[in-house]
Amino acid sequence: YAAKAEGRSGFVTFSPAILSQIDAQLGEEAAIKQALNADEYFLVWQPQFELATGRMIGAEALVRWRDRVSGTVRLPDSFIPTAERSDLILEIDKIVLSKACAQAV
Repeated sequence: YAAKAEGRSGFVTFSPAILSQIDAQLGEEAAIKQALNADEYFLVWQPQFELATGRMIGAEALVRWRDRVSGTVRLPDSFIPTAERSDLILEIDKIVLSKACAQAV
């Protein structure tokens, strides 16, 4: 993908930096899979209001990751891009939908 980003007729020589990027990507994918298996994803709800009346008209479910390894809560921008590149986003989507439906009733 690095050569593709260089444009037409571009090329990239393999380097230790590229290997490091690959290792980081694979490590993050493994962590996302482990979090899926350990049920570390949870939802927070953001209310939506009608501006004219101030009345709450709905809520948006937002996914978070309680990373037990680092002891932090990770926001979507720290794991969703990796999940999208590896197709793990489909599994995260299933969990979000399932949890949202269960919590809505």
